[in-house]
Amino acid sequence: EGGSVIREEWCGHRYAAAVMDQARACDQIVISADPAAKTEERNDPTGIVVAGVRGEEVYVLHSEAVRREAPDSEQRIADLVAEYRVLGKPVVVAVEDTNVGQAWIPQLRRRGLTVIPVAVSGRGDKVQRMHPHLARWAAGQVRLPASAPWVAAFVAQVTSVPDAEHDDLWDAMSILLWYLASMQARPRSTASGILASLGAQ
Repeated sequence: EGGSVIREEWCGHRYAAAVMDQARACDQIVISADPAAKTEERNDPTGIVVAGVRGEEVYVLHSEAVRREAPDSEQRIADLVAEYRVLGKPVVVAVEDTNVGQAWIPQLRRRGLTVIPVAVSGRGDKVQRMHPHLARWAAGQVRLPASAPWVAAFVAQVTSVPDAEHDDLWDAMSILLWYLASMQARPRSTASGILASLGAQ
């Protein structure tokens, strides 16, 4: 009760603005995907988290966990990129660098998307991979909307890992935070150059 890794009270940091208004106030948009290879009921869905970033603040704009075939998941990601790109912000897609993710990456890039693989191997299990980012959660730097239909399911899952039946949103959030940490650790000019070379808008 209350969460054993990510605490429930840490998910109480909210923003009052409408999601698209909050996105408009951010510097960039990151769409993070934890791709699933199978669509059977016993398997995890594909988890997708969309967040706007401004300085150290991460504003979660959307999350979903849906079982789809790979082409449908790729199309869904492309649709989300188009939805947020109209705001005139850079939109980056972070995909877990696994066998499944590696199959997605060239397909997404052919659609003209800026896709960055995020390696998680060698960083321990999913709980250990989240540990470097817990201070960000505790400090209120991860903010959720005051009201959105997906928030309850998102909070329920991230506060129940490692005991959750599914952990796709947790994994997508972990990928997103690892991507941000890696980019923030680079000199700004280097990070900008990487995005430019990958076709960032």
